[in-house]
Amino acid sequence: MSDRKGILQCRDRPARITHTINVIRSETVLSKLPIHNLSRKGGLLSVSAEECRRAVALRWEVSYSEKFGQPRQLAYKLDTLLVNRRIDDEPKPLPKMIRLGTLKQICKELRMSENGKNTGDIKKALLQNASAFITANISYKSNDGAERKIDAAFTRYGIIFTGDTLPGGTRPTPSTSC
Repeated sequence: MSDRKGILQCRDRPARITHTINVIRSETVLSKLPIHNLSRKGGLLSVSAEECRRAVALRWEVSYSEKFGQPRQLAYKLDTLLVNRRIDDEPKPLPKMIRLGTLKQICKELRMSENGKNTGDIKKALLQNASAFITANISYKSNDGAERKIDAAFTRYGIIFTGDTLPGGTRPTPSTSC
């Protein structure tokens, strides 16, 4: 639901979980919750859910960087089609760093023309994803009857852009190999 300020809220009408939860694996649950605002306008992304039978409660809020803005459609596309695929393709346990590719390679993989505007948009969308700050509160009753709580604040990942500089301080052209 959206209020007049364009803030996406689900607090007034909590989502109902229709299936029984046997095990809650926090990394699985947290990876499925939204960080992208797919609407054209809007502010804070907030999700609340309750399931009385298993005593599960969830509050999930995402705040965004003023510098980079909210992750929207392109950021979602990058996250689902590129980042998640790279994570799924890696052997377990996951390495500390995963190479995504050059901005031009990412353009090609997403079937976007390889030009300065698109590479700039991809870089900005990656920075939007990396700077989305999440606060999550999850409480639930485990199978042994103990009440558990997760209270966390984090970002999903960080981004490092690397590049080469040729002797003399010039950047390599696509036809130049280093």
